[in-house]
Amino acid sequence: MAEMTNIASAGEGQPAFDAGAWLARFKQVGGTAWQTSDGLGIGWEVLGDTDEQCLRARAVYGEVEGRREALEAISAHMSDRSAWEALLARYEAAEAVTEAAMEDDDIDASVDAAHELLCALMDMPAPDKRALRWKLDYLLGGPAGQGSTMSWSREFVAQTVADIERFLGEA
Repeated sequence: MAEMTNIASAGEGQPAFDAGAWLARFKQVGGTAWQTSDGLGIGWEVLGDTDEQCLRARAVYGEVEGRREALEAISAHMSDRSAWEALLARYEAAEAVTEAAMEDDDIDASVDAAHELLCALMDMPAPDKRALRWKLDYLLGGPAGQGSTMSWSREFVAQTVADIERFLGEA
């Protein structure tokens, strides 16, 4: 496991906390983070997981637990519009490659890359209502709708639901 700099005592010559890298490591061990109207939610799945998986997730969470500056950095990273736009551009490019590769037999790598980027977009908190609209359009079959929707797992739509709650509040 990579070492974490204690934000409170970080000084010259010590690396700054990297919220993106921390989130990636946390997700690798089964953790998840989402933004709510009240702030940042952080957790991990315990049902069906081994004790070792829970301990790893708990250890990575322990790196930021009670560290306001780290939690604020994670929240800011998750709501960054430029990060959303960059990821969306990568996804759209991967989708274009996938559509072009439909005639090829070797489409698996293209589909996998587009799927990974789509999952990252859906996991990322919508930085604004325009991004939330993109997510809803995707989930509901596009801006024009197609008369039906796919069945989505709770995990896949969890951040979108948190985005809706954050933007609509107690509506």
